[in-house]
Parts: sequence; structure tokens; C-alpha cells
Amino acid sequence: MTISQFKLEATAANKSNATWLKMLSLLLITLCISATSFADTAFQHTAKTSNISSHITTIDNPATNGKPNVIVTVTAIYGSPGVYVPEPIGVWYSAGKWKIFHQTFKPMKPNMKFNVLVSNPRTNTDFVHTATSGSISGHITRTSLTSSNLKLLVTPNWGTSGPYNKHSIGVWYNGTVWTIFNQDFSPMPANAKFNIKVVSNNAFIQHGVSNPGNHISYINNPLTDGKPNDLIFVTQNWGTSGPYNAHEVGVWYSAGKWTIFNQDRVKMPSRVIFNVYTTKPTTSGGSSTNCGTEDCVNFNPSNLKILKKGTNLYTVADGSHYLQSHPTYAEAHQAICIIQFYGINQKCYVGRPSSNGNNLMTYYLKNGQAPSGTYTIADADPEDALYFNPATVKAEPTGGGAWRVVGSGHIILHFGTNSSGNPETLAKKAACLIKKHGFKYNCYVGRNNSTPNRKPLLYFRK
Repeated sequence: MTISQFKLEATAANKSNATWLKMLSLLLITLCISATSFADTAFQHTAKTSNISSHITTIDNPATNGKPNVIVTVTAIYGSPGVYVPEPIGVWYSAGKWKIFHQTFKPMKPNMKFNVLVSNPRTNTDFVHTATSGSISGHITRTSLTSSNLKLLVTPNWGTSGPYNKHSIGVWYNGTVWTIFNQDFSPMPANAKFNIKVVSNNAFIQHGVSNPGNHISYINNPLTDGKPNDLIFVTQNWGTSGPYNAHEVGVWYSAGKWTIFNQDRVKMPSRVIFNVYTTKPTTSGGSSTNCGTEDCVNFNPSNLKILKKGTNLYTVADGSHYLQSHPTYAEAHQAICIIQFYGINQKCYVGRPSSNGNNLMTYYLKNGQAPSGTYTIADADPEDALYFNPATVKAEPTGGGAWRVVGSGHIILHFGTNSSGNPETLAKKAACLIKKHGFKYNCYVGRNNSTPNRKPLLYFRK
């Protein structure tokens, strides 16, 4: 059945009962799911006296707070000022927040820094592995992953009752399944838990040490070279013949390249191999940019549902977070399809709320980056997109204290005297953000929808 046929059924459903709507919702989302890219969140955490308690530092981020089931992956980074993290680390959820801790109970020090990657649980790509008597063989535990060409990132997870695993770890494909092992051959504790993240895009295998005789290995890869602001995650891969490297590792940016190093500064073995993943930091509420602080709220695109809130009022929501409303079920469904197609997971604002309750600029991001590509799903309505050249975008006054943003001869945004802030300031910030993110199209779902209390989807993309 095509999306067009589903729309006809949706119209009929509006005239019948809510059961049809629920059934259609499941079917319509299934049609979109093949084009969906569920986005992760990445940021850097710094241990401070305000968040340290003995060997533990507490993460305070909207992507992790109150979310005990997310998969948290961590790699230590030698930042500025640099502090080594030589002790094996793990993560733990307690009292509504995720924490990073030293497995050895050694005190956490201020300015220890960690790259943090947060993903939603997904079968065979983002999940928790538990070492059991059936999976343990000496210092090794076998996972359920059988494909030999996977790239794994692994972080120990204390769970609700431990145990601790005071040893550096690595991964190894034994010819049948992927395994996790203790580098120093210490027995794998029963019930030890590990967060596993399988990465593909922006991931590669780093072979050998490019700085022989040193504890540091330079990464030579176009994905990471010259990108000091990217977040790098690594896990050692034993490969086919090792060697073992029974030392905690971290990442450090130096001389235009990222490096992997042994935290205790012991010489790194010459043939050591690492799985490497790089990503951009996620823009979130409170992050600072050249355009000022971006007001963004994270959401999970895989959780989006359509809620009937009244007569001809269908709201797209992630739990209690309402994104926008539409007068028809089909229009709301198209909004979800577009969000999931682009992998969007953040809604951002300039000038919220204005005195009449409208958001004067909304834009959406995927992991802090502009959505890109062209929305194409068979039998779907074409994307309502207007092109403009970002180089021509500017803010200009329109009289009476109001301002607007224009580009390529088009009026892109209005900021009137009902704005929540100074219209000139807001318009200039909006123009700055359009250029910062490289937006080239302003796009709509329900552009002609002017019914009160409706908030149609407005998004920008490259």
C-alpha cells in the first residue's frame, strides 16, 4: 500500500474512530522507518569539584538526565589543562543521572575530561552485554555479535549491583563472535556489564603505532586530521594476532592530528589496533557559538507519535514534548516522515515565546548539524522547499521597530514588535545562525495552515 492510499484511509479514519488512527499511525511510521537515521548525542564532560564525589564524577546533561536506559559510551581526552586518567573507568546510573567512575576507587581529579556518546537502545547496535557463566571463558566474554566486519566501542557499565572490573579491556573477533576481554588476562567477573555501540559512518580501524618508541600514536586519517573540535572515541581491537595493551588509553589533539595514547605513559606496542569513531559535538541548550547561545531541546525521533488533541488538531510529540500541530492526520504524518528521514533530533528557537505565543524562528538540527539531502519517499507529497543563497542572507529593518531576514530576494523570517526580545537583535542572530549552519532551503509542512493554535513544521536544511 502506498502513502497516498494511506492518506485516503486516514481521511476515512477521521470520520470513524480512534482505533483506525492508531492502526494507521503504526503503519505510516513503518513506511518511513526504512529511511530513518536515528541520531545520537555527543558532548564533552569535565570533572569539577562541584560534580566529583571521591572516585565518581556526575554527568549533568539533558541527553542523559532521567534516562537510565540510554547507552553511554565514554573515552577520556587529554584536554587543556591536561590531566591523565590512568585508572580503568566505567559508567553508572544513579539518582537520575549517569556517572563516570574509577573502577579502582582512586579519586577522580578536577579537569579530567571525557568524550561522551549517548544513543538509544537498539538490538545488535546499541545494547548492554552481560557476562554470564555461559559466555565467560577465562578473561573473555562472548557477545551475540557474529559479523566479522563490525567496529565496536565498549564501555563498562556497573548496572545496579556491579561487579567492578578493575582492568583495561579490548575487543576481539574469535572467528565466530565478537568478544570483550581483560587485557591483563585477569578472569572476567560474572555479571560484568558492558555498553556496546556498533559504529559505521565516520568509523575506521587505526593500525599500528605511527610514533615508535613512544606512548603516543598519531592518527593519520582525513576523517580526523585538522578537526580539533570533533569528539573522538576509541576501543582497542586485538585483531588477528594482538598485541595486548594492558593500559588505559585516551585521545589528544596535537599538531593538527588526533592521537591515541597510554594514560600511564608506558610505551605503546608497535602493532596495536584501535576502533576509532569521530563525530561532531551536539549543540544543546547552554552551548555557546559565535552567534550566541543556541536555544535547543533534544528529542528522540524514534519516539514520535501523533496525538489527537481536538477537532482537526493532530500534534506530533515525543512524550510530553510537543513539536508542532497540524489540521490533518496525513500532514502530521508527513512531518514525522521528514524528521526521521533527515535524522533530526533537536528543535531550536530564536525569540521564544513572542507575546502572541508564536515562536518567531524554529530550526531543526541533527547532532548539532544542519539536515542535508533531499527528502524523497515514494508516493509521498513533494517537499515544500524554497532555495536561497546563504551568502545573501542579511537582517534589515522594515519600519516601526520591526526587522526581517531576507536572502536571494525572499523574505525568510519576520521579527515584529511582539518579539520576546529586541527585533533587531533577534533578526541578526537568526541571520547569523542561517549562515553558521549553512542553511540553503527553508522548508514547510502545512505552510498555508493559519488556523489558531496550530504550529506547522518549519525547518531549514542544506
